[in-house]
Amino acid sequence: MAIDAHKARADQQEARAAAAEEVLAVFARNVEEYDQLAERAAQGQRDSDVLKEIRRRIPPLERQAERGRIAEAKEAEVREVLRTFFVVHGNNSAASMTGARDLAEGIRQVLDRVPLGGGEEPS
Repeated sequence: MAIDAHKARADQQEARAAAAEEVLAVFARNVEEYDQLAERAAQGQRDSDVLKEIRRRIPPLERQAERGRIAEAKEAEVREVLRTFFVVHGNNSAASMTGARDLAEGIRQVLDRVPLGGGEEPS
């Protein structure tokens, strides 16, 4: 009978060891899944931070693009004023001072018409 009791006790210990190994395996899987979730959450936070920074930078870039469009429009108007001047006065280097003053005034008016700065109105 002592051998049977001893064998039963050994079987119980073996069953407990197997159960403990199973619990440890489940625990290890849970820890691994938790680590994966934590990494995904951290990546999501990084992605969120990147999107936040991009959204923060959009308005200044839009203003810069608008100033670029305004500058292009001014440049086109100045070219047109110069083209008109040379059509009227020809390529004659001895063009009248009045014509040159008119040209300078036309260019100044074109440049003053639309502000290049951060939305301030011309004075």
